[in-house]
Amino acid sequence: MSAATMTGRTRSGASATNGTGAIKGAGARRRLATTWAKVWPILAALAGIVAVWYAVTYLVLTPERRFLLPPLHQVLGTTLGNPAIMGPMLDALWQTVGVALSGLAIAVVLGIGYAVVMAQAGWAERILYPYAVILQTIPILALTPLIGIWMGYGFSARIVVCVIIALFPMIANTLFGLQSAGPDAHDLFTLNRATRAQRLLSSSSRRLCRRSSLACATRRA
Repeated sequence: MSAATMTGRTRSGASATNGTGAIKGAGARRRLATTWAKVWPILAALAGIVAVWYAVTYLVLTPERRFLLPPLHQVLGTTLGNPAIMGPMLDALWQTVGVALSGLAIAVVLGIGYAVVMAQAGWAERILYPYAVILQTIPILALTPLIGIWMGYGFSARIVVCVIIALFPMIANTLFGLQSAGPDAHDLFTLNRATRAQRLLSSSSRRLCRRSSLACATRRA
């Protein structure tokens, strides 16, 4: 192998390496620009909120009325730097998170089960869906005092309120998703003799679709 050939290959390898590095650098810059385009409106909105906060505190409120909206640094310094205030706040935060997650979990189970039952037959939807709508139309502020009288104002009553708030969206969205399959998909499942459980489970549905696609391709070939 001649020296000229080796030199040419070395230059080609260096050029390919430089080209790959340039492509990677351009991709990184593009990702950074895309990320910044998504982040800067959020940061600008946050800065605007802080600016309005300080403007109202120092320009609108008099010193005697400044307790209505203290400046941000004073709020943060008083709360974050005082364990006597932060302790009860964190305890209340964890209680709220526990109630919200518990109510959401119960609403997910009840809402999905309710929607699955309605999706199986039209008569079930006609019977059950109006009650879900009624539950949604009743204002929660009117039910909360009654729930407090019946169950007290403890952990269980708060979970019931969270379930009532989250139940209808779970029912409506799940039912819409289950009914979004078109007639072609149902015909495909019928041709493959799919059971009701296979129609509900997405993994089984995808396997049937792949199997049918392979069968169609084999027949066409």
